[in-house]
Amino acid sequence: ENAVAIPSPSRIAGDPLAGTVTARYLFGAPMGGKPVTWRYSKSPHVGVPDAIGERFGPDRWVFVGSIDDQRDREDLRREEGVLGSAGDLALSLETTREAGIPYVYSLEGDVEDVSRQHIANRASAVVHPAPWYVGLRRPGYFLEQKNGLATEIVTAGLDGTAVPGVPVEVTLTQVQWTSVRRAEGNGFYTWDTGRREVPAVSWTITTGAGPVPLTMPFTCGCYFSLEARGRGDNGRSAVTRTSFYVLGEGYTAWARYDHNRIDLVPEKQTYRPGETARLMIQSPWEQATALVTTEREGIRSHRRFALTSTQQSIDVPITEAD
Repeated sequence: ENAVAIPSPSRIAGDPLAGTVTARYLFGAPMGGKPVTWRYSKSPHVGVPDAIGERFGPDRWVFVGSIDDQRDREDLRREEGVLGSAGDLALSLETTREAGIPYVYSLEGDVEDVSRQHIANRASAVVHPAPWYVGLRRPGYFLEQKNGLATEIVTAGLDGTAVPGVPVEVTLTQVQWTSVRRAEGNGFYTWDTGRREVPAVSWTITTGAGPVPLTMPFTCGCYFSLEARGRGDNGRSAVTRTSFYVLGEGYTAWARYDHNRIDLVPEKQTYRPGETARLMIQSPWEQATALVTTEREGIRSHRRFALTSTQQSIDVPITEAD
């Protein structure tokens, strides 16, 4: 049998993990001196400790949120060695101090016996970016420019209690798209679209024994991302990101597609009868006439109205007939 373990109790970014690979025959004798191949890797994790989730409900708060690192797994080390006389191999495994988000670190061990049969096992551990996480009061997906955003910031310890005195930098970034129409030949054209992020404004606050309020005005309607990064000791940090649409005035250059296709963005992914679906129209024109249809095995309803913004919303009632 092959046992792999990462029993380190701290599991905070920057602290080493103590990993072990242990192999024994089924009758109990250690497989001392046998070759072992081990691999150490990490992958991003979006969860938080249960104590934080229980105190700060996910319907009201967002922790970690969207992440930049989209890799499923990153290999950190891969080496070959020999088990000791007791049939084990002790390893000191480094973790990234400036991670910003939690990661799952995994250790895999593969042992070969005298008959060249292999047995493998794996152990994993979540490493927290800091002794606390940064929480944002969850904003709505659609916000009105005239109302701005009233949110709150908190740093929650691994036990779920609020941690005061942590400096947090909050950055609001406007996301824009640039599209260029390119000829493909024979009368065909396509759009090349790029994404550009423009930092709008930032604030620096210090967390308290409870959530700290923060109000944000908007000068235009657009798509925004919001980041809150708490700074700790020894280079550690914890970051939380979320995003939302602001409906209001101003021109927003959305991504362009062939055949004049546009995107409709729903405020929610699921609706029940009796609710009203709210959809944002990512229009390429500030002034236009829109034809809206609801369809299911044919056209069920239709209406026309005037578009007066590139980020305008419409309401679609959901009835029992739907």
